[in-house]
Amino acid sequence: MSDFASEAMLRLVRAGLQRQGLAADGPPAVRSAHVPLADKRTWLDRLWQAHGPDVIVRLGEAVHGMDDEPLLLALSLARDPPDLLQRWQRLERFVHSRHRVRVS
Repeated sequence: MSDFASEAMLRLVRAGLQRQGLAADGPPAVRSAHVPLADKRTWLDRLWQAHGPDVIVRLGEAVHGMDDEPLLLALSLARDPPDLLQRWQRLERFVHSRHRVRVS
């Protein structure tokens, strides 16, 4: 799969929707680490069309209740902001096929 998204990110979307009292009617959870990027984009576009941008922006609030998520554990161990960015850049190679954060 060349264009992929992380199942961890879809777990965050599901948790964010649940936190907002909305149905998580997107792609079913999978056991693999990656899902087709098109599935994630289609789901988020459908959410945007149905509920507007505020719902999408607020999805990230779900991280506060996901303490056992391995992705968040790795980031929470950062010593300082530069370490956090380095950790994120390392992780994003595994969670996004195309998206990269550049710091200059």
